[in-house]
Amino acid sequence: MIFSSRCTRKIRCILLIVAIFFLISFVIDLFQNKKDGGPGPLDTNIALQNLDISEVRKTEMRLYKIDESSLFAPKLNNSKSDNILSLLVESPKNGKVDKEMASNLISSKPIINPHLYEYRIYPRKNCQNHDITLVMGVTVSRDKFESRQAIRDTWGSYAKVASNKAVLVFFIGSESDAVPSEVQKRIDEEARIHGDILQESYVDHYKNLSLKSVSLLKWASQHCPQSDFLLKSDDDMYVNVPLLLKTLNTTAASPGGGKLFIIGRLHKSVEPIRYTRSKYYTSENIYNQTVFPLYVSGTSYAMTTSAAALLYETTLRVPLFWLEDVYVTGICGKLAGVPIINTYMFPYKRPDPTGCGLRWSVSGHKYTPEQMRTIHSELYDATIRCDHVER
Repeated sequence: MIFSSRCTRKIRCILLIVAIFFLISFVIDLFQNKKDGGPGPLDTNIALQNLDISEVRKTEMRLYKIDESSLFAPKLNNSKSDNILSLLVESPKNGKVDKEMASNLISSKPIINPHLYEYRIYPRKNCQNHDITLVMGVTVSRDKFESRQAIRDTWGSYAKVASNKAVLVFFIGSESDAVPSEVQKRIDEEARIHGDILQESYVDHYKNLSLKSVSLLKWASQHCPQSDFLLKSDDDMYVNVPLLLKTLNTTAASPGGGKLFIIGRLHKSVEPIRYTRSKYYTSENIYNQTVFPLYVSGTSYAMTTSAAALLYETTLRVPLFWLEDVYVTGICGKLAGVPIINTYMFPYKRPDPTGCGLRWSVSGHKYTPEQMRTIHSELYDATIRCDHVER
C-alpha cells in the first residue's frame, strides 16, 4: 500500500514536470513568433535574396503579376570574398563617417539590383529651380485617395507655403495588368489636379515596399540634390513638420550629427520572425542570421539628403530585402556607414489623436484621415493649452 502510494505520487510529479516543460516551451515559442522587425550586428554570413525582377519589372509595355511563392529566388551566396555584406564600413572612433571613403567603397562594387522602372506619372511639383530644404516623401498604396487628400490638407500643407522651402510627393506603384482600371484613371486625374504623385512601373504590393523607398531615395538624391533633408512617411502618419525641422537642424549642428545621419526610433536586437503564418515571416533561406542590424521604424524616419544619395547607391549593389525599414536603414545603412540617431521624438507609443498629443512628438501613426484633421486643427490652435503630454 505504501509502495503504491509513493509510486502514484512519483508518477504525478513526473507528469507535472512534463506539463510545465511543455507549457514553458509553448510560451517561449509564442513570444518569439510575435516579435516583429529589428536590428543587431550585421554578420558577413548574412544571406539575402534578390527579388525575382522578372515578377515585377515592366517589360514590353506590360507588367507581370506577382507570384508570391517565388518573390525571392533561392540563390544564396555566403562567400566572404564575393558577398558585399562582408565589406562593412566601420565608423571612426569620433563617430564621424568618412563620406568619401564610404562612397568610394560602395561605388567600387558592381550594380546587381538596378532600379530601372519607368515613371508612369512624374510630379509636376518638384525641386527644379527651387531652393528646397525638406523633401517630404509619403509611400502609399494606390487606392488610398482619402489618406493622400488628408495629408495634403493637414501636415503636407506645409509645402504649399513657398517660404517653407519644402516639397511633398506621394510614391506609388502600378497595377499588375496592362489595362488601366478605374483606380488608375482616378490616380491619373488626381495627379493632373495636384501634381504631387510619382508612380513607377513596379507592381504595387506590400512585398515591394522596399522598392517604394528606393524610388524615394532615387528621386530625392537625383532630382532634389540641393535639399538638406528627406522625410519618409507612411500614409497613416501625422507629422509635426516644424518640430521635425527643428530636430533635424539641431541634430545636423550637433557634434554627433553632421551631413550624414538617419534619425528615427531605433530597433535593436530584433529577431526575424520564423512563424510561417505571420505576415512578417522571414525564412532562413532569405535571411539566415538570428538578428537584424540596427534600424529605425519604417513608419516615419528622416535623414540628410547626402545620406539618401549614399543609401540609394548602396541599394543598387545589395540584394533586395522586402522588410523596408530593415533593408534601407539597417542593412544598407550599415554598409554605407550612415549613423543612426535614436530619438523619443519618434515615439513607439501612438500619441493621442489630438493637438496636445502631437505637440512634443515629431510623428504619430495609425491615424484615420479624420483624426489627422483633428490633430492639425488643434495643434495650430493657440487657444488650446497642453498641461501634460506623455511621451
